[in-house]
Order: sequence, then structure tokens, then C-alpha cells
Amino acid sequence: MTGIAPLSRFARLAAVLACLSTAAAAAPVTPGTTEFAYGYFCALEPVGEGVAENTISGTVSFVAGRPVFLRTGSLVPAQLGIGFGVHVRVQPQFSGPVSVSVEHPPMGPNGVTSQGWTTELSAEELQYLGYTFDVDYEMVQGGWTMSATANGRLIYEVSFNVVDAAVLPAVECGNTPIS
Repeated sequence: MTGIAPLSRFARLAAVLACLSTAAAAAPVTPGTTEFAYGYFCALEPVGEGVAENTISGTVSFVAGRPVFLRTGSLVPAQLGIGFGVHVRVQPQFSGPVSVSVEHPPMGPNGVTSQGWTTELSAEELQYLGYTFDVDYEMVQGGWTMSATANGRLIYEVSFNVVDAAVLPAVECGNTPIS
């Protein structure tokens, strides 16, 4: 058994290094923003729900405020209860309705690779948009891209790399450790 542990540590280190090089290569594009940050966080309790026909569940959840990022950047652990996304303030011409798109590896029984919904963004306040792993089938590893557009113009586009939670440092959400 001792021969397996060093190989396992080496494999994890190689996975982390591969993720870091992939993550560093994809800088966000933010032509329609005045303030922008991205990363992952402990999921917030939803305070409401809205219809989103272009999602697997058919709904989106609303949360109060903005979640605090545990770590900024594009690496995200595939773990229930973890969410990831952006804090964004848009330029005045983009205040109002926007289309949000999330592209990801095949998910669910139908292999869905794209989801989207409409929401509103403001030039007056920093807001949150993102995705939370609520059920097992959502935790697909690989490249994810989130973007928002208004009137056919790009506001932002950012890529994330969802990885095995074991390759990132453990974090604690409430009293529940997340690996």
C-alpha cells in the first residue's frame, strides 16, 4: 500500500498544476462592466425562485446579497453546496434586462451543455450572478463559461475550471467541511 500513496500525491499535484495552467490562460472579458470579480463560495440559502425555461430545472434561485468568495479565480471544486460566479456592476448603458448564459460539459440524462435565463443588472450596485451545485448531476468537471449580454452586446464572459474537490485546499462552509 505504501507505493500507492506517493503516486496518489503525485497525481493530485499534477492535476493541480494542470488546472492552474489552464486557469491562468483564460482571463475574463469584461467590456460592459465597471466592477468585476469572480470565484467560488459556500452556497447561500435561497430566498425565492423564478422561472427559467432554458435551464434543466426550469427555475433559478434568488439569494439575498452577494456571497463572499472563499477563493477568487477560475478553479472551482466539484462539491455539493459550493457555488461559483461573478460580482458585477455594469456600465449605465447595460442597466436593465440581460441574458445570462452558462456553457458546461454534458449534464443530466439528456447531456445538456447550455443553460440560460434573463435577469436585471444595475450600474448603481454590485450584484451577484452564478451557479450552485445543488444536486449530484450538476457537478460535472471541466470547462464552464458564464456570460451576460444585453441588446446583442457582450457585458462579460468568464471561464471556470471545475475540478475534483480533493485537488483544492479544504474549506469549511458553516460547520460542514468541504474538501
